[in-house]
Amino acid sequence: MIAAYQTRIAAARADMTRFGAGGVPALVVGEGAGRRLLDGSMLFGRFDLLAAQLRAA
Repeated sequence: MIAAYQTRIAAARADMTRFGAGGVPALVVGEGAGRRLLDGSMLFGRFDLLAAQLRAA
């Protein structure tokens, strides 16, 4: 179980580096080559704008 935890943490850190996320909260949206970093401020703003960004992903 610890090995699985360490693998997930390593993958998350690699994604943070790949997408230039400077910390939390950070949200990567999309799939495959279309994945992108969503600006963390979107999580604290207007819900309709966040929903639009998620639908566009």
